[in-house]
Amino acid sequence: MEKTLVLRAKAGDRAACESIARIYLKRVYATAYRILRNVDDAADIAQETFIRAFASISTFDESRPLYPWLARIAKNLALNTTRRSEYGTAELPDDDLMRGVGLSPDEAAERAEQLSSIRRAIDSLNGPFREIIVLKHFEDCSYAEIADILGIPIGTVMSRLYNARRALHDRLQRIEEGT
Repeated sequence: MEKTLVLRAKAGDRAACESIARIYLKRVYATAYRILRNVDDAADIAQETFIRAFASISTFDESRPLYPWLARIAKNLALNTTRRSEYGTAELPDDDLMRGVGLSPDEAAERAEQLSSIRRAIDSLNGPFREIIVLKHFEDCSYAEIADILGIPIGTVMSRLYNARRALHDRLQRIEEGT
């Protein structure tokens, strides 16, 4: 279906472009927000991402997945708008399981405390580690997609993810110990 939409968009089909934007808007917005930490700026970057993507859709290889290409555009635009190298706060999913719906009040309070600890630990990671953890575990990107988004080899993705997980584990232990 994605390939068909891309081919239609390449042929100038406005409805296909709208479908692509509708499918990927939340993920593109999340990519920009993760870097900028500003709702309005992230929305602007998401819009600009689709404008640029559709302007150059003819150069896109439809045999490749579309999201990594869109995410790379969003990431580059977001980084170009900020002068600081710090990445934004990690946004964890806000679904019923994460909020603890269906749990007892004590279990829900414990879940909320765990989520707060995880957020603090992720936020304390350096930018590249934070980014790769969010891409893999919160945006469910494959190693290949992460490699495309970040413009690095898959081997680097795997080693960086390993090191990021180790650093995250260390931070969580320190938070748990209260140090």
